[in-house]
Amino acid sequence: MEGGKVYDTVIVGGGPAGLLISSELSKKFKVLVIDKMKIGETTKNWTTEESIIKKAGFERFISAKFGKCYLKSFKDNKFIIYDKAASIDEKKLLLYLKNKINSNGSDLKSYCEFLSLRHKDNYLRIKTSKGDFFSKLLIDCSGVNSKLIEKYNIFEKFHYCVIYGEIYKKISLKEEDFCLGETMIKSYPINFFEIFPVRNREYVFYTFRYINNRINPFKLKNIHKRHVKIWDKKRILKEKNLRKVVYGLVPLGIIKGNAADNIFFFGDTSLIGTPTITSGFTNIIQHYKKYAKHITKCIRSNLLDEKSLNYPYTELEKMNRDLLLIISILFLKSKPKEMDIITDAFGKLPNHVIKNLIFLRITPKQIYIFIHVLVNQIGFRGLVKILPREEYFFLAKEAARIIEDITMEEAERIFNVHHNLKS
Repeated sequence: MEGGKVYDTVIVGGGPAGLLISSELSKKFKVLVIDKMKIGETTKNWTTEESIIKKAGFERFISAKFGKCYLKSFKDNKFIIYDKAASIDEKKLLLYLKNKINSNGSDLKSYCEFLSLRHKDNYLRIKTSKGDFFSKLLIDCSGVNSKLIEKYNIFEKFHYCVIYGEIYKKISLKEEDFCLGETMIKSYPINFFEIFPVRNREYVFYTFRYINNRINPFKLKNIHKRHVKIWDKKRILKEKNLRKVVYGLVPLGIIKGNAADNIFFFGDTSLIGTPTITSGFTNIIQHYKKYAKHITKCIRSNLLDEKSLNYPYTELEKMNRDLLLIISILFLKSKPKEMDIITDAFGKLPNHVIKNLIFLRITPKQIYIFIHVLVNQIGFRGLVKILPREEYFFLAKEAARIIEDITMEEAERIFNVHHNLKS
């Protein structure tokens, strides 16, 4: 078209979300990936379940493994979570993806900032700092700072997990030191501290907090330094061994949909991150192939309207997201004295339920267990002390809806078994 090059799709964002989905779509289509910074650079490191990495075919990029970690509030008791987790060498993975996209014949443009778009003659005219491009589809993988998520009203209700941390090298720790979340400092809002291996003798130390509004992650730096000082009683962490600062902002909440006309949202613009170990990376690596398959069908059939582009989540996926929001609201609104109650409630959950809750794959039966424990351990009398009116009634309605869905599913199953019907 006149005034710019034409692509099958333009992807805004050259982080893990943009590069992963591009690596699939570029097998069949001409793709352009743009980023206002250098493509393949990241401010985070990624830890998730080992089986998730293997299923995605990225086992060769695993840089560290561990089998257990703990969750702890202001009390002395630790709740141990057993799971085969792993960290990824993010630089090697992103470089591999960049090379794969290039070898598929698609383009990558670093320091190319997305400015605006408008519809013209069944195409999108995408204005960037390096000129205009045309495409029938734009995929927004630019994260929480996206210029489009608010314009198209993608989120219904959301808040953030803000993260600041540091990676230290040349130290050795045992598995009993690995932490999923610990509340060391009695302050409000609650600040959590966690520790994981990222490479041989390299560990990441994170501080994170749940907030209603965006803040600069570096505002957590002083609190993080206090956490490190409290944890590092033996003074094994030396400034000379500080390898890298890591930081980020992960959205948590409800999305109305992940598409508008000719626009698809992926990554932190639509896949809400989990409020613990996995951040948004687990969601991205679990979903990118099936999203790419869905988008491929839409492009080939030229059905790029909002209804066609929106990915059809299953009821179980929706339930998992609802539970995620409930947990993050509890963490967001709890005062220090109430955090012990919440941690005790989590301590009553079976280990496999905790794991599946973290990785957004909890089953209907496990959802029932979670709701049962939550209501019985904390109770609505306890929850009303923690949550303001809106969040309290939201939680009550969500709990009632989940239990109702589970009841109906079980009733249908029993009916089908009784009448020898296929479910």
